[in-house]
Amino acid sequence: GSRPRPAVPPPRLPVCRTPRHRNDVHGSAHRCGQKIYKEPMHFVDECVIYAKAGDGGNGCVTFDAGPGRPRGGPTGGDGGNGGSVILVATDQISTLLDLTFRREYKAKRGEHGGGRDRAGRGGEDLIIPVPVGVVAKDDAGNLLCDLSAPGQRFVAARGGQGGRGNLHFATSTWQAPEYCEEC
Repeated sequence: GSRPRPAVPPPRLPVCRTPRHRNDVHGSAHRCGQKIYKEPMHFVDECVIYAKAGDGGNGCVTFDAGPGRPRGGPTGGDGGNGGSVILVATDQISTLLDLTFRREYKAKRGEHGGGRDRAGRGGEDLIIPVPVGVVAKDDAGNLLCDLSAPGQRFVAARGGQGGRGNLHFATSTWQAPEYCEEC
């Protein structure tokens, strides 16, 4: 035989009608006319991440002589500060699911200083949006912060300070220093 018919018909799944999927040749999950299956949303309320702030850029050792400075002198610029990793509470998300896919969060480092007293650019801060009510703890389990209101911020890892160039180490007795701070 014949199979018995179900009492309730199965729900009709929506069909993708997006124009950009009509000529898709990259093998995406669904093409135009193919049925779209929606998976249930997973709720994650606990995760472990690793946050590393950006290092500061190194200072620079350069010397320059030019018009108005016949004997020249040190002109090494400072390195830029490193970026920080910042947790920001938002009410736009309700789960930590996005944080479980990427475990390491590293901010950008500062650029090195240049000649003619040019400072390096500072590294960009890395902002991680988290749901309201997140409690951050360190490896030992000590409480670091409780983000209980939207817009609250917590600096999980502060960026490093950039090194000073040789321009800062010149004195009246030592007018041509040949070293700088490295970070």
